[in-house]
Amino acid sequence: MTLRQHFLEIKSLFFSRWDRQNLWRITTKSRRNVHGHCDRDRRVIAIVIQHTDPDERDRLLIHEICHAVANGSHGKAWQDRMEQAVKRADELGRDGLAKRLRQEIVNYQEFAEGREQAYQTIQDWLNAEPDLTLAQVKRSLADLTGLLVCEVSTKLEPGGEAGSPGSKSIEGDVAEGGSGVTSITTTPRHGVLIRQHKNWNTKTVYNNGHVMRIYRRQPKVLRFQSPMVNDFNQHLCGGWSMTDIGDEKEATVRQLLMGKKPFACISFWPDRHSEAVKAQQRLMSAGLVTDLRKRIMQSYFFDHIWDLLACHHIRVKDIGDLRALEADYAGAFGSRFLSEEIRAFAGRKLSSFFDGWDSPPLPLWLTGLILGYPVENTISIYLQ
Repeated sequence: MTLRQHFLEIKSLFFSRWDRQNLWRITTKSRRNVHGHCDRDRRVIAIVIQHTDPDERDRLLIHEICHAVANGSHGKAWQDRMEQAVKRADELGRDGLAKRLRQEIVNYQEFAEGREQAYQTIQDWLNAEPDLTLAQVKRSLADLTGLLVCEVSTKLEPGGEAGSPGSKSIEGDVAEGGSGVTSITTTPRHGVLIRQHKNWNTKTVYNNGHVMRIYRRQPKVLRFQSPMVNDFNQHLCGGWSMTDIGDEKEATVRQLLMGKKPFACISFWPDRHSEAVKAQQRLMSAGLVTDLRKRIMQSYFFDHIWDLLACHHIRVKDIGDLRALEADYAGAFGSRFLSEEIRAFAGRKLSSFFDGWDSPPLPLWLTGLILGYPVENTISIYLQ
């Protein structure tokens, strides 16, 4: 089924009285860092992340159409229209979809309003780094909320439509409390800093003034974009630690729950088996594919550890536009030597990598992609 056919089917089943003149369009492209977005002015719905799980796929589209029918925010009007969709899913015998829609409503009821949250976030940033410029604050808020930079002032000012740019999964986010931080405060000597050169960029990862990693010869422009690929995931690679992240296991779980990481392997010591089981249950309840495995590891203190493997129910091609990925690697290397390999793995389900996800045996670009590491970082490693 094509995206257009899926759109028409959901309209017919859940919104039969809406858009009878077929004025709205559906697309997979958006300039925003979101899973989906409803543009009421242009009458366009963007579905950026293509889920293979039918319930998750329908949930995202219903979420966005409810914005079109109700209003731009996640307030009472939107929640009431989502409730109608829940009842319709029950009537159709779609128990899994109904459960996900109900949870979506609860998530937004419990989550702080976008404007309040944004103001508190700005205050936290300025307390940590008083010299931040207005442009830096706007850019960071845009990345955090899914807004465009030009919309930050109008959407988050009093009277603006805070929290309405697009849908991002918020289950398991900071509203739960705990130490699973999912963002890093950036200062001139902490976090990810990029130095621009004439033909390429250099990315340096700092932790309180200490250099954790330098990625050289990074491309200045990348075509490939995905909410699941980001620098925070690279902080969870095990190669270094960031003082902002008190609990890397919890942070990894939350990245998965928020749809900001495609795949993960989280290891627990033998006496933390109950924690591993609880984490697995949270991920499974959100529709992720999981497998908890005992791995033999001989040491003085223990003879095994527990590996929690988890991923979204998607294929490699669903992480982002693989044609754009091919173009990025071709631009960096001056040839398309990876194109055939990228296409060969495009249809593989992420869960098929549970038996071997690291590089080797997988190609470096693929391991980096499924773990959600920035493409420019992987390109840098190839060139080094």
